[in-house]
Amino acid sequence: MATGEVTASMLNLRSAPNGSIIRTIPRGATVQILGEQGEWLEVEHAGTHGFVSARFIARAAAAAPDAVPPAAQP
Repeated sequence: MATGEVTASMLNLRSAPNGSIIRTIPRGATVQILGEQGEWLEVEHAGTHGFVSARFIARAAAAAPDAVPPAAQP
């Protein structure tokens, strides 16, 4: 599951894209990114599910896959 960090001083978590505000999330908080709808991200933060503007989330870099050892030589 992807994660991201809030870059706005306070970010509104909404019930839907452009929906009512459920709560605010502070700068530096980590959110779990569940999906994407245009310029909105569906996220979970502190057990609350909602939508935030994607432009205020810095997505975490994907982890590099573990190195695969070369095949054993006979």
